[in-house]
Amino acid sequence: MGEPKDSRIKSKPNIKTASNLSDAFLACGKISKPHIRIIYTWTQRRVYLSIAHHLLIRRCAPPPLPTAARARIIPAIEITTKRIAAESSVAHLSHVKALVFDVFGTVVDWRGSIARDLAAFGAQRGIAADWVRFTDDWRALYQPAMDEVRTGRRAWTILDILHKESLITLLERYGIKGLSDADIDHLTRAWHRLDPWPDTIAGLTRLKQRYIIGPMSNGNVGLLTRMGKHAGLPWDVILGAETARAYKPLPESYLRNAALLNLEPGEVMLVAAHNNDLAAAAAVGLATAFVSRPTEYGPGQTKDLAATGPWNVVTDSFVGLADKLECPA
Repeated sequence: MGEPKDSRIKSKPNIKTASNLSDAFLACGKISKPHIRIIYTWTQRRVYLSIAHHLLIRRCAPPPLPTAARARIIPAIEITTKRIAAESSVAHLSHVKALVFDVFGTVVDWRGSIARDLAAFGAQRGIAADWVRFTDDWRALYQPAMDEVRTGRRAWTILDILHKESLITLLERYGIKGLSDADIDHLTRAWHRLDPWPDTIAGLTRLKQRYIIGPMSNGNVGLLTRMGKHAGLPWDVILGAETARAYKPLPESYLRNAALLNLEPGEVMLVAAHNNDLAAAAAVGLATAFVSRPTEYGPGQTKDLAATGPWNVVTDSFVGLADKLECPA
């Protein structure tokens, strides 16, 4: 059986793996938009099939696939595509040694957890309130409180203190009176008792087999440590705003924590459900992974429903992230 002839193909590299595809595409002429293309050549009566995400070649159609070979090759297409995609995703991230995670909303369901905690306290004390709305209002004070520290208008202050001050403001706004200091401290520590998303533990357990894992959160060390104990998070290290003495998205919050791991920024990947967090991390050299959490803010969520930047990995769960990074099951 001879090699199929096609006058439009200027040269025919022997393609065995995805890493050889660029030469094949350059050899075939003009290119245009991103697409998926099957490239194959004949060498010593064997067909080498490679499938990869690359550029569509409009002036270079591959030679026709012989009928006798079709039955053997077509069933392999899907498997080959998945293998090459997986190899490519891992290969371009082979330098990454640590995964650090945004926590509130990415690792844990802060909204559902806080609302349940507050409702249980209210039921026990006979206090009626719209606790879901209270939770949203509490979270709404989160960024403004940290901005006071970010801008230098206020000296360094940990998140536990900011949360407590915001809580006191809301208790007054909602007309909730008569709580003791111990009650207020208990409610503040609701942020230490957040529950993980259903995929969190399974995904982290797999990712931990290949990478150093830990939070990179605006939470303080005590908060994150107790949350980890409560939720069963298998962290290797606790990192965050307190260890960097800077709140995200300030560059120092990413760079100082990477340095604490004795790693270059590019050796660290931030995993987050928030595009602005990933954009700030990418701007200082970190690798990035977007994990969608479309109900973080409840059923009416309108932001961060999908990736909006060129992140290195995009997925819908920590298990999906572990799959894409080829971590053992």
